[in-house]
Amino acid sequence: RSDWFTPEGLHGWQDKLQLTGFEKATGLIEPGDELKVFEFDGIRAAIAICYDSEFPLPVRAQYEAGARLLIVPSCTDTAAGAMRVRVGCLARALENRVFVAQSVTAGEALWSPALDINTGEAAVFAPMDVGFPADGVLAQTQGETVWALAELDFAAFEASRAQAQVANDCDWPAQLAADVARAKLAAFG
Repeated sequence: RSDWFTPEGLHGWQDKLQLTGFEKATGLIEPGDELKVFEFDGIRAAIAICYDSEFPLPVRAQYEAGARLLIVPSCTDTAAGAMRVRVGCLARALENRVFVAQSVTAGEALWSPALDINTGEAAVFAPMDVGFPADGVLAQTQGETVWALAELDFAAFEASRAQAQVANDCDWPAQLAADVARAKLAAFG
């Protein structure tokens, strides 16, 4: 579960939906069954916990409910795990034209019998399009840096849609057309 506390003391949460093999094997975590979007200061935001960020359809549902910021708290113990979450974050930013803020647990957590060493870099991502960095990275931690800070201008973000080179968020339904939704084995000929 990821908890969200506002400065006014309001509390919201999103339960993790997809469990990793390790999480299933330990039996310590139960998956959630509810997908949420929160509104705070006029901005709609959603949470995709770690592995959940690697699945496009739930995040797409959050986007369709108005989320323009995706928050991805993550805990990984290998470089491969950290990279999978990072790539998931970049993909969700691209597909949905949303900002994505990835937080990580990093360093030693000797108090945790499950994950004593954590790895990853926190980052803030934007769509890779006009008005944003080509790699989509607005901010990221490196080395001893512990905070990835970026100012998110949602008004400019929405205005940028008119100049966008691609419209992945708007073109999403085309991939669901009957002729392309299911692949067929084709013979060369």
